[in-house]
Amino acid sequence: MTTTTLWKDQIQLPAPTTAVSGKTPVLIAVDPYKGPGRYRWLAGSVPTSDRVRALVFQGDPEQLPPWLPNRWSSLPRLDQIRLAGQLAGGGISAAAIAALLENKDRSEVWRWASLSKASTSLRDAVLEGVLLPGHAKSLLKLPVIEQSEWVQRARRGRWSVRRLATEVMNPGSTSAPESSGDTQKWQKDLSARLNAKVELQWPTDPKGPRSLSVEWFDVESLKGVLEQLSAGPELAVGVRHPLRRVLTISLVDTDELEALTGHLVTES
Repeated sequence: MTTTTLWKDQIQLPAPTTAVSGKTPVLIAVDPYKGPGRYRWLAGSVPTSDRVRALVFQGDPEQLPPWLPNRWSSLPRLDQIRLAGQLAGGGISAAAIAALLENKDRSEVWRWASLSKASTSLRDAVLEGVLLPGHAKSLLKLPVIEQSEWVQRARRGRWSVRRLATEVMNPGSTSAPESSGDTQKWQKDLSARLNAKVELQWPTDPKGPRSLSVEWFDVESLKGVLEQLSAGPELAVGVRHPLRRVLTISLVDTDELEALTGHLVTES
């Protein structure tokens, strides 16, 4: 981060979100370490005139990445998304951020900037690379509490951008089924994680029966499987299915019955 300090009487401050058309705007921040009336240069051409058009960053400048000699536009995509959210949270408009990042796609930068007001789960999922910016496009116009619920569903189902958009437009829709390749990979990964053979029945026909079968040999291995399954997140509100189903567990003798259920039964 540059330490250049500007005197207040060296610059004329416009509205904080004023962008300079056709040029990279000058971005400055109040410098709390140099006393009142002084500003720190953050980005854009170093002001050489006593009258410059400047953007004033209201947040903590130490949270921003340093001004690189080869410009912020050279930062990795996720870093640019993070930077856009920080600048938006500091009072800078999406149009000005687009100019700072030299990004001509204003709508894309608007989505990045909007993450500053999105749910924490959505923002973190995008910044961690778990969801793509395209996923956020479908969720940013929803209420914050709904964003969190949809993020859970998308992460749990490993939905593509297209699948999430379809589901948001038509909740409960199965018009965008997972491919057989996705099903096979899920089955393989789950088998490795549970250390047990897994069979996932997931037909493309939305009315077809769907099931998950896990092979087990003794009660202890069954308990281990159930423990790992129960450690997952709760199903989000609004997606619970009140469909009656039956869990049947095959048992060999009373020892297995006792090991599995004895601690739950109180003797009279």
